Amino acid sequence: MDVNRTLTDNIFFRRGPGVAKLAEVLRAYARRNPEVGYCQGMNLIAANLLLIMPSTEDAFWVLVSIIELILPRGYYDHSLMASRADQNVLRQYVTAVLPKLSQHLENLSIELEALTFQWFLSVFTDCLSAEALFRVWDVVLCISDGSTFLFQVALALLKLNEQQLLQCDTPAAIYTYINHQMTNHAISIDGLIQASEGLRRVVRRDEVEDRRNKAIEAERQLMKEREEHAALYRAQKSTSAPALVTETSASAVPSPTPSAVRMGTEGPARSTYREGNGTVQFDVTPANLTYDVIANKPGAPWSSQAALAKRSFRGARGVGGRPRPLSRFRIP
Repeated sequence: MDVNRTLTDNIFFRRGPGVAKLAEVLRAYARRNPEVGYCQGMNLIAANLLLIMPSTEDAFWVLVSIIELILPRGYYDHSLMASRADQNVLRQYVTAVLPKLSQHLENLSIELEALTFQWFLSVFTDCLSAEALFRVWDVVLCISDGSTFLFQVALALLKLNEQQLLQCDTPAAIYTYINHQMTNHAISIDGLIQASEGLRRVVRRDEVEDRRNKAIEAERQLMKEREEHAALYRAQKSTSAPALVTETSASAVPSPTPSAVRMGTEGPARSTYREGNGTVQFDVTPANLTYDVIANKPGAPWSSQAALAKRSFRGARGVGGRPRPLSRFRIP
């Protein structure tokens, strides 16, 4: 699906061999790294690499370098834990470097992470023009801490557009500006690179890695607490769940005596058997034994049962006289 809608405004993908080559690169990487497979954002990276690399194989190996060497481990795994952690780190830097913008976003109840997450996941192919993108990639691919430079670019973009963002007085205006107008603003590509480079002293590699590790640890702790809470909830639910009617418990129903069966116009005799929070009613006839299981809250009057769910299963003889074994049945 993503392959066919990638860079559709580019003739190489619209009418040329781009779609087939992109599918080939992504399929090859999924086979190389089954743990990651494919993640949205990888299609945009691979597609742009195909525009500038001499062969499909070259594009593949650069994609491998970006995912496995430049970006942190686990950036594209199923949990996206590292990429989500980087969004927390970016928010910390925005609060420190751009306090007015940070407060403005907070006043509008805007989560910046929801807007910038794709920037990092696609290595800025999602928001920069081709010329600006390849200038950024020149730095990312050629320095030893390319993932740190992504924070510098993100902060530079926000800093260069800070005044315009502060003038947006609604969340919709913020979203529209960031998604459609931010890179259309009259900022030069050289200005973007220089502004990014100027933040090198603010955004340091060791500090980024330390904050990322803390964010990942906090995320793992939160996931652990959620799992423990879910397990506790399931345990509480199982202990308070309604009782089960099984073959064993159904056989425990007192067998009616022949005198209990009233034939004729009055119909069969009806008896009740209570188990847990449910009530089992059974009608006894010479032909079969039918258990009507009715959702009955403790203490609820019998007149209220008409509005409650009712199910039944047959005993010794089923419909048409065919044997039908009793099955596990949960009383609602």
